[in-house]
Amino acid sequence: MSDVSSRGMGDEHNASPRSPWASWRLRIRAESEDAPRTGESEDAPRTVIRGAGILVGRDLALTSAHVLPHQDAVVQVEFPEYEYVPGGGSVPPVPARPAEGGQPRGPGGQDRDIVLLALDRTPEHARPARLSLATPYPGRKVWIGGYPEYRDRGLWLHAQVAGPSQGLLELHPLDGGDSVRPGFSGAAVIDDSGPDGDGAAEGGAVLGMIVSRYGDPEGSGVQQELHRSYMIPVERIVDLLPQLRGLPAGVRAHDASLSAPRERPPAPGSSGSRLERRLERWLTADATLPRPGVLLVATGGVGQREARVRQFLESTDVALDATGLGAGRLAGEIASRLGLPGRHGRALLEWLTEEHGSPPGLSSTSHDPVDDAARSSGLSRLARLSPTIGVYGLDLAAEPYESINVLRRLRRTGCRVCVVCRHDDGGVWRQLLTRLQNPELRKTAGELLDTLRELEHGARHRPSPYGTPAPEVVTARALRLAGTGQVPDPDQQHLGLRTLVRELYADIAGHGTE
Repeated sequence: MSDVSSRGMGDEHNASPRSPWASWRLRIRAESEDAPRTGESEDAPRTVIRGAGILVGRDLALTSAHVLPHQDAVVQVEFPEYEYVPGGGSVPPVPARPAEGGQPRGPGGQDRDIVLLALDRTPEHARPARLSLATPYPGRKVWIGGYPEYRDRGLWLHAQVAGPSQGLLELHPLDGGDSVRPGFSGAAVIDDSGPDGDGAAEGGAVLGMIVSRYGDPEGSGVQQELHRSYMIPVERIVDLLPQLRGLPAGVRAHDASLSAPRERPPAPGSSGSRLERRLERWLTADATLPRPGVLLVATGGVGQREARVRQFLESTDVALDATGLGAGRLAGEIASRLGLPGRHGRALLEWLTEEHGSPPGLSSTSHDPVDDAARSSGLSRLARLSPTIGVYGLDLAAEPYESINVLRRLRRTGCRVCVVCRHDDGGVWRQLLTRLQNPELRKTAGELLDTLRELEHGARHRPSPYGTPAPEVVTARALRLAGTGQVPDPDQQHLGLRTLVRELYADIAGHGTE
């Protein structure tokens, strides 16, 4: 992978646009009285670049709705990469207009800023883009290909997913490179293995589309940090335009069965609001301090608590319903939803299924064996990203006890795991506490205790307006941590560890480090 953050699509070292799969990338123009003359006749229409587009099917293209000058506008679609396609060449612009039913119904918003265009025709050798349902999670690197006026042959931008923002995903430019600007609306966001081609199945797959940007396009340095842009994932696009269902490859990052209707906010002080605070704390915990990587929740299966937990799962990077799944199938579904490209994805699947065999249809034996280097690279990549995984209904899985082993291995990759059960009694719940949740809380408490000791030691050697933790406080916390291991009941042990972790956070915050 090149370490530059922006490059022209015609650069000699960038072979990707000259590959056949690039023929789906479109440039969209519209007539404008403000467009400069190009030396043609006075009667020739003058056009400006309005944005980019994605060929998604024969005579069908996807772009951002605000690319159109008005709702029923006819635009000119160009195929700037078609000349590099075998059998291709230079082709004239193709007229296009909004397709019937090609715009989402209901009130508008940036998360609905999409339109499906009907093209008059498609060049013979142009191929639609490969769409992927794998929603990129925070930390994942992507490429964006747009057509600004000053670089109308095209410009690649390297970016990183920062996280969700008002129904969209926020992207930040990498390495101080160029940023999204006019000409990128409707541009495809592709997996970062695409431009160099990893040999991976996901290489070049379209993960979403640019719909807006934020920041001064002329800025640099500190201002460059404000150059945020926003993409709508393919998963959301398919929800808004049902006629595109069946086109994307892969599986949804979030099971549709876990969607829940929005409910009225809970009254202040209610058990619902306490639950929401607990869920929110786990999801947005301060990464500069040790934090539990496992969260175990029971819903009872009905009512507002169930609805709130389902809503929470929409905020995780991946969420799936484990009801009725075997351990191998659970591992395969998680690996598929994480969407790691090629050998990295196969490495994760092999790692998760070594003890249980590969799930049907996802057998690693159908691929070349993953060598140790590929496995190490794939697992290291996942550890750096640290995505959040929500697993619903583990107590209703076909192999719940074996599935706990899968989740323990998943946690060792650096993923943070939220496990939701219908009921907080029975053998599955107790095993989750004993083998997953309580060890994680004990590890976090130990790390927080070490942090508190270091603060105490440092405070003895320098003045501090926050004071110094009393040695007896640190000692008492350490004794309580040691004592939790002697508690035979896993529920009581869980309660004690949660309380201790909460108190340690308060101790550290009181010392002025939060």
